[in-house]
Amino acid sequence: MHVVIANYIAKSTQFCPVPGHRAFQNESLPVFENLKEKNWLNVADRTGRQHAELADTCIQAMTLSDHHEWIQTAASKLLLAGDILWQVLCAEWVKNCLSDEEAKRVVQPIEDTLIGLPITPSILTSLPSELELPF
Repeated sequence: MHVVIANYIAKSTQFCPVPGHRAFQNESLPVFENLKEKNWLNVADRTGRQHAELADTCIQAMTLSDHHEWIQTAASKLLLAGDILWQVLCAEWVKNCLSDEEAKRVVQPIEDTLIGLPITPSILTSLPSELELPF
């Protein structure tokens, strides 16, 4: 379940919890903030970078006033593609920061759609009507 959510979050332009924005309508802190609070979890290992290098680079990127630049700035300094860094950040966030309740709110409409049930709008108002599933 976490893999589907992480892939969906990382690829979605309408639902993605972009740095600096609330991920689930005032119910979660931004991805960068959550990971910073948890000392970046396993992001360094997953990207093959030293922990201090990754943490310092991401924290420095967070000082930029335009949150849209955070990923590209950090990724460039870490010599990673921006989409790779964002996918790792999303995967760690989903695995370690996303509550089971919030995960269910994301997954339930997807599962319902796959078995032919209509999406209930009240379940997750920010979920796009047409899902781009990663498979």
